[in-house]
Amino acid sequence: VFKPRANSTKMYMVDSGEIQYVLPDDLFDEEVIAVTRGDWLSETALWTSWIHVGRATGHVEGKVIQVDATSFTAVVKEDRHTFDIALVYATRYIEWLNTVKRRDLTDLKSRELEEFFEDTPYDDPVLAHRSPRRSPALKGSRSSCRKVSMTHPQEMPRPGSF
Repeated sequence: VFKPRANSTKMYMVDSGEIQYVLPDDLFDEEVIAVTRGDWLSETALWTSWIHVGRATGHVEGKVIQVDATSFTAVVKEDRHTFDIALVYATRYIEWLNTVKRRDLTDLKSRELEEFFEDTPYDDPVLAHRSPRRSPALKGSRSSCRKVSMTHPQEMPRPGSF
């Protein structure tokens, strides 16, 4: 699927099967982390420039959904409300990413990120989709979400420049 130090422009979501993930420090020990249905890799590529940290390979037949950062950006910018939510989420995501020590970076979905968002008030539209009661998919329009009013450019920033 990808190798360490390769440029990342996609998020990978496992729909079926399994991806095996190994961090560079673990290459000699070959401690393999199984990435299975409902898990994802490289979400960071949607919000900023990203270089893969580990190695991901498929050893079992399955289905992986690839979310291309450029296509994702084009779709998100079509709806103002979705754009506003994505912009707030991206900002918070980068705030969290900047707290992670370099040696702790990974392409894996992060429990620490989920905990970071758990500390955000539940009336926040960004957290509404990250709540344990919700799917991790971006929700563009929900009655329980208030509209985020922000000043931002007319165009959605290019991937990596949120």
